Amino acid sequence: MAAIELARTHYHPIQRDSATFIQTSAETGGEYTLLEIELEPGGGNALHRHTSYSERFTVLDGALGIELAGQSQILQVGETALVPAGAVH
Repeated sequence: MAAIELARTHYHPIQRDSATFIQTSAETGGEYTLLEIELEPGGGNALHRHTSYSERFTVLDGALGIELAGQSQILQVGETALVPAGAVH
């Protein structure tokens, strides 16, 4: 039986973002998942945390507002922020 090919891009209408899976955890042997996120103006999600993994944001185009450790910041093209596992962001 052939494997089922899943859609690699998913749109979330509430968060107003599109997530494209570049590499999945299954494809990297559980090492990481690589996503490209496109946010519409004003898009994003509520503060949350991931208990089992860290998350890195790198801006490819435009600017990205993030909140980490109670501090808001705007990342510009080429800038990166690392959110440790368990940190609210």
